Amino acid sequence: MEHLQKKLWTYLADLNEQATDRLACIITQMQEAEGVTEELKAHDQLAWVGAMNSIRSRVEEIIRDDFWLRGWAHDSGRNV
Repeated sequence: MEHLQKKLWTYLADLNEQATDRLACIITQMQEAEGVTEELKAHDQLAWVGAMNSIRSRVEEIIRDDFWLRGWAHDSGRNV
């Protein structure tokens, strides 16, 4: 049982690291695409915070959906 728990924790830690890396990468890409810059942050902090919250929320949904689809595809034997 302990071996299984270690494997599970290792697997979950790996998934968490993948999700965190993808989150940072996609957020940066969306910031650039949507013009959410340090200049905006300096001139209009409220607009910057709103834009960043929007981006982060959308990216988290993308990642959550992607991991769910990967799990579904893996469980069903499909390749997505």
